[in-house]
Amino acid sequence: MKTTSAFFACLAFCTASAQTLSMVKDINPGGASSNVREPFIFNDRFLYVATNAEYGAQVYSNHACLSCYWNSTNPKMGANPRSLTSFTDKPIFISPATPPQGASVPLGDRIWCENTTAIYQHERNIQHAAILPYAMNGISTIREITKIGNKLWLSADVGGGLNIEPYWTMALGNILPQSTSLGQGYSALLLRDINPNGSSEPRNFTEFNGKVIFSATDGTKGTELWVTDGTSTGTLQIKDINPGSGGVSFSKFVRIGAKLYFTARINGNTELWCTDATTAGTTRVKDINPTGNDQVGDPVVWKNALYFSATNGTNGVELWRSDGTAAGTLMLKDINATGNSSPSDFSGYGYLFGTTAAREYLAFAADNGSVGKELWRTDGTTAGTVLLKDINPGIAGSSPRELVAMAGYYYYSAIQGTNGRELMQFAPINNNHTRLAPMIASKINPLGMSNAWPWIVFKNELYFYANYDSNGGELWKLTPRP
Repeated sequence: MKTTSAFFACLAFCTASAQTLSMVKDINPGGASSNVREPFIFNDRFLYVATNAEYGAQVYSNHACLSCYWNSTNPKMGANPRSLTSFTDKPIFISPATPPQGASVPLGDRIWCENTTAIYQHERNIQHAAILPYAMNGISTIREITKIGNKLWLSADVGGGLNIEPYWTMALGNILPQSTSLGQGYSALLLRDINPNGSSEPRNFTEFNGKVIFSATDGTKGTELWVTDGTSTGTLQIKDINPGSGGVSFSKFVRIGAKLYFTARINGNTELWCTDATTAGTTRVKDINPTGNDQVGDPVVWKNALYFSATNGTNGVELWRSDGTAAGTLMLKDINATGNSSPSDFSGYGYLFGTTAAREYLAFAADNGSVGKELWRTDGTTAGTVLLKDINPGIAGSSPRELVAMAGYYYYSAIQGTNGRELMQFAPINNNHTRLAPMIASKINPLGMSNAWPWIVFKNELYFYANYDSNGGELWKLTPRP
């Protein structure tokens, strides 16, 4: 199930105006795709990763390459930049480093940041932020970075032995100057060696009441839930949810009130759990299917309640709602009485009806068994859970996804007719659904790869990944005309 807790509310309806579809930039000239990914909004800038034949995968800022120029006397950024975020007012990301020309120093993953002091175009626009020390015994590895408050949390190994442990830092340390090939400054600290005999594989760093909750393994109990106050002695396992060495597979955490909610996959059974960072307060919300696998999908939060897919063993995989209690965890509606409706792709939307009443809904894709997977919506009640639109008449369904709000409308992709997945516009005030396409002879299935890149609204323009013409998969945008 696609996970998103974003609530796209448009409480004022705007009259439709003309709009244009255009390719932002042919990043990878020719018919090859640019594989645009990892969008990140930083201040007034739009950053992402894209690939072209000359430079490979690089970081782009407002559609200009940020990392395509190098000074060969310094370590260079390698391929596969990832995990774009910001820290100490700089965009940062993970990427392997390659030694400077003529050197053979083992490097590995590094955290890189924008170089705001470069004078000449041929100098690097990106430089190594010396958070981690240079690995003395091998190549370093960084699994993920997460900014929480004024700290940056890292899942990393600095010795080359793939012993991934949690680190943190409060500053970017000594940024390497242009004239320095190997810097010595760093400020990342090992939080705790959770697994002395191997890798603890910390994941899912999440802030909770001034502490950080994450998943990790000590090498004996398998992957379990941990909490830290930022000190080694204050880094503790919350609870052994699955006793023994089997461990748990966790989803990302979402919060309602005083608890974090998540799915825990234990021995093939996925259930809904919650925690308040204490042992006693870490419990299963409800055993939805006492006779088998609950198959709980990642929950989303909408209007202070959890919505997710699950099965009770009788009704198939259907839409469920929870207020966080066992008694308040109920199947909202049996959409498909003869099989699985398999709800997915949840996105909230709202609009102003007339001049007084705001209408708010949670939209999602589901299959009622007769029209295929189509667009549904709910107001949180059984009676208010209805088919929003049968976009592709027949049993095949349109498989809608990526509902995003902009300028009084909602946009999503769907399969309508014989041209494959295309861009759709939804006007909630009159329930009109319109197919949009550029003024060219569109290729078949132009948005077939649209889910590879999250849709972004930036400066009142909708950005998405598409392959409308002979340029391959590239970044496109929809611009409303004034």
